[in-house]
Amino acid sequence: MAAWLAIHRPAQVRSLVIVASGGTAPCLGDGRDLDWQAASRRTYDYGVRARSEEALIATEPRLANDSDLAFETLLRGNYREAQQSGNLEMFLRRARTAGDYSDYVELQERELFPHLEKIVVPALLVWGGDDPTVPVERGLALADRMPTSELHVFPRAGHWVMHDEPDGFNRLLEGWLCL
Repeated sequence: MAAWLAIHRPAQVRSLVIVASGGTAPCLGDGRDLDWQAASRRTYDYGVRARSEEALIATEPRLANDSDLAFETLLRGNYREAQQSGNLEMFLRRARTAGDYSDYVELQERELFPHLEKIVVPALLVWGGDDPTVPVERGLALADRMPTSELHVFPRAGHWVMHDEPDGFNRLLEGWLCL
């Protein structure tokens, strides 16, 4: 949405921040795409993950190796809110069975990529160096398509950059937003 606004409503956007966005980052066009797509299928298999609150917690990669009560509490609250709002049922109905990314890529190629050069505001791209679903190479590919962008990588962060590196992430954002 942020990139769409910067493209179609540039007068309303002063600067742009994109954080590890698989919806914005392009495919790499080679065998590396198979790796991030497989990781994404595992991570975003909502047919398995969303069948219960306990399944969501048990399959959350962030909690697989480390106990994080604050993060677990956040996930539980989000699950319950999604359940009450009806969004959970929507995710379960729309869960991909084959994990095919062709519709996803087609939408990007039609609606986003041809227009990235229209983004004239400064753009900060923030990536985790240890994110299997949106690897740094995809962030670099996005930066190549956005001449006004600056890519910052947190080497030890995964997809949840703001959670993995909260102090550094907040300092980076504060510096960026106070330009």
